[in-house]
Amino acid sequence: MIITIPTSKTKFFRQGLQILKDIPPLNNLSNRELDVLAHLLYYNNFYKSVDESVRGKLIFDYETRVVIRDSIGITEAVLNNLISSLKRKGIIKGKKVIPKIDLDPDKPEVTFKFKIEDAT
Repeated sequence: MIITIPTSKTKFFRQGLQILKDIPPLNNLSNRELDVLAHLLYYNNFYKSVDESVRGKLIFDYETRVVIRDSIGITEAVLNNLISSLKRKGIIKGKKVIPKIDLDPDKPEVTFKFKIEDAT
């Protein structure tokens, strides 16, 4: 089955996370955490041509955080708490989002493989 979802690069990450939110480790995230994560993934993709060690600094830079919090409509304290929560939940490690959640708008496809374990 193929379902086409109209989107833009800025909306792609949040829409992708919304589709995946019932699958671990995303199933433990609140909507606000998903909003923040979507923005972090967007900036990770935006700076993809930058070396990974520098990219993390750019993504978590104060200026980027201002843009994220203004876009979502939250305070600096709330954004910091949400980022801390994503770190506690293992979604962010250091200044990187775990690669398992790396959505790519240049390859905007997600494949599901279900492993059905019971016969009922």
